[in-house]
Amino acid sequence: MKKLKNILLNETDRLNNPDQTVDVNKFTEMCRNYSQFGSVFEGLTKIESVSEQISWLVESAESVILKETDSWFDKITVTRHMKQLKEAEKVLSKTTSELRQLQQRYESAYSDIGNILNTYYDI
Repeated sequence: MKKLKNILLNETDRLNNPDQTVDVNKFTEMCRNYSQFGSVFEGLTKIESVSEQISWLVESAESVILKETDSWFDKITVTRHMKQLKEAEKVLSKTTSELRQLQQRYESAYSDIGNILNTYYDI
């Protein structure tokens, strides 16, 4: 927590002191490597794929589980578990959709930053 507080204080000092020197080499290096930051978008594609697979798994679960556990488990318990399973899958699906929307906003802001920086520096 102290480390985060120090980072925030240093950043606040830097913003309040525009005369403070900036490491130009670090800045230009980060500009050259800006496109690498875009690789973060690949993670959501994997999340969407996993979410689709889990949705299929949940949709298939009830019939398979009911057949496989016919005499092993109480039908009321299995039915209750299937209801909980479907509710959890709805939350997963909704969250994946929200992530998709946030990713679009993120990509747009990322692109805007890249376009503006590219006006002044080679990105």
